[in-house]
Amino acid sequence: TPAASEVPVGPTWRRRLAEHAVAGLAAGVAVGAVLAALRSPPPVNAGLAALAVGVGVGLLPRLAWIGTAAVAVGWLAAGPPHEPGTALVVAAGLAASPVLLPRAGWLWSLPAAAPALAAAGLAGLWPALAGLVGGAWRRAALAVVGGWWIALSEPVVGRDLFLGRAEGTGAPAAWAGSAGDAARDALAPLAGSGALLVLAVWAAAAVALPYVLRARAPLPVALGALAWAATLVAATGLVAGASAGRWPIPTPAVPSAARWRGPPSPPVCRSSGAPVGTGICPRDH
Repeated sequence: TPAASEVPVGPTWRRRLAEHAVAGLAAGVAVGAVLAALRSPPPVNAGLAALAVGVGVGLLPRLAWIGTAAVAVGWLAAGPPHEPGTALVVAAGLAASPVLLPRAGWLWSLPAAAPALAAAGLAGLWPALAGLVGGAWRRAALAVVGGWWIALSEPVVGRDLFLGRAEGTGAPAAWAGSAGDAARDALAPLAGSGALLVLAVWAAAAVALPYVLRARAPLPVALGALAWAATLVAATGLVAGASAGRWPIPTPAVPSAARWRGPPSPPVCRSSGAPVGTGICPRDH
């Protein structure tokens, strides 16, 4: 029989300590950033709240995280903001972490980095960061949750961050005060858009990344990373463009002169302005 020291006993205490530290730091930074960005002054000091949440989540990652999320959603719905619609959208985003990563509470706050990257024009980095986590399911879930948070952030802040708000999405002021309006004007358009298909592309990319970088020599690793990034950009553009009915896909890789401008306009008569072929233009006679 193997020696006792050779029997796997799960994560070491150092790994657990690191995971708790990551959980607390990510939650604290996320809470502090959100409170600092609120349109109305928060009821508590942003720094103190971030510190308290960071310590709590660091000690009890899942329990403290769920408690903080419940307080935040309740405050949005019934507190001074009085925005039950916003609370519903936020709840839809927060719920994704424990649902998809039930046994990895230390990862629940990390997707908050995805909207920040998207705001800086670096949304494509998120699948790469998610691909650094151990476990195929965790990589896929983390990529999906981050993309989901980006998609939900766009209607909440009222501006495009990555794929753009889905057609039919209302302005935040139109649905923030009603959960029913939020479901109709924010969540329903998103559910019917191509954003969910893009999340599947990101999940597949995050799962594949460790296998792409498995080579030991620097050159194959570099070539694999470039191929992975190019495939991710192309697949994301193809899926997003096909879902929106556009071709070519308007991505940064496509020159502006080649972007889709809609169907060509019919020729018009210079003298009358009427379309050629209507019998009004002298050219028709």
